Amino acid sequence: NTKSNINCLVTDEQVHEIAKYLVSGHDNGNVDVWNLLSIETTLLFTVVSAHKSSITALTVRSAEIFTAGEDNLIKIWDMKTKNLISQMSHHSSASSLCVDRDLIIASSGKYLSFYDRN
Repeated sequence: NTKSNINCLVTDEQVHEIAKYLVSGHDNGNVDVWNLLSIETTLLFTVVSAHKSSITALTVRSAEIFTAGEDNLIKIWDMKTKNLISQMSHHSSASSLCVDRDLIIASSGKYLSFYDRN
């Protein structure tokens, strides 16, 4: 149970054979990381105010969380240190994110945008 509405969910299943983490993006701009391997799903940590407003999309790749928000930013977070690695401006709030190696793909309405994360 969380204090704010959950807008999006993703697991790290594409990174590991069995999902270890569940990542949730919230309407208050927070990101929660949950442990799926414990008997009861437990909250590991929260990135408070990851975005200034609602999280609209997220994905996980390796030990990184990629988030998009209504603030028109795409951000990359280190899951181990919980620190922001980098961010980039997007023309609007992304409704979905996909990451393939060094390429970040964001969708907004009818449009796809491609970003080189380096």
